[in-house]
Amino acid sequence: MDGVVLDINHNNREGVLRCHQGNRYAFSLAEWKSQEAPRRGDKVDFLPLGTLATEIYFLERAATPEPTPAPNASAQVATPSPTTHASPTSQPQSSERVNTNPASGKATFSHTSGLAVTSFIFSLIGLFFFGSLIAIICGHIALHKIRESAGVLTGAGLAITGLVLGYLGLLGTVLWIGYQAYHQQL
Repeated sequence: MDGVVLDINHNNREGVLRCHQGNRYAFSLAEWKSQEAPRRGDKVDFLPLGTLATEIYFLERAATPEPTPAPNASAQVATPSPTTHASPTSQPQSSERVNTNPASGKATFSHTSGLAVTSFIFSLIGLFFFGSLIAIICGHIALHKIRESAGVLTGAGLAITGLVLGYLGLLGTVLWIGYQAYHQQL
């Protein structure tokens, strides 16, 4: 698929490009396959993988780089339109998402917090006392890290669900222990 580099951040080794259909794709410089260093406005060929661009090849240098996109235009990386056909060599869609900071125009890759997932899983296993405790601890740590990550980490919903189910599991365990202790005294 043909596209144009909209933004490149050599420090973070990330960038954003737009295809001829208008969809935006984030990319890592690790996917840049040409000797020429990428610049804003370069015409490229790439393979889309969800909202990520892979196997990016330089085609031609633009006479004048395209202007920096307006903040509202760069605030999202669009999902490819239904008419976009994936290459037969495409791999399954990545769990990473792309956020673009409107203030700086930089693309950042976000991913779900592993602690949030752990909290959710242990809350489901929380039929036992220790599962609930692990869910509660991981859920609180995950929420704290997600809030501090400035959008790099996601999964607050999983962490909150893990916390709620973890506390319910802990409450159920305490009630069950109290019920057993009460009936042993009778």
